[in-house]
Amino acid sequence: MQAIFFVLGLFTANIGYAAEFPGGHQALVTAAADWIASDQSIDRKQVAVTPPDRRIPIDTCEEPLSIRFPFVDNRKTV
Repeated sequence: MQAIFFVLGLFTANIGYAAEFPGGHQALVTAAADWIASDQSIDRKQVAVTPPDRRIPIDTCEEPLSIRFPFVDNRKTV
């Protein structure tokens, strides 16, 4: 019986899931810089991210952001 409750608990636990994206330019820059630092195994202070144009609205999202490098040989664009 304890095994059943343990398995059910694993299905309902919120373990390792990224939070929703709050939106805004600063949150986008922070999320991108954190991801780059983590992916490249470097210090966060070594990462410089250019924010998108202020005229472009950055809305909230119920899903976590999915960030990646779009090109194999280029680590300057996410």
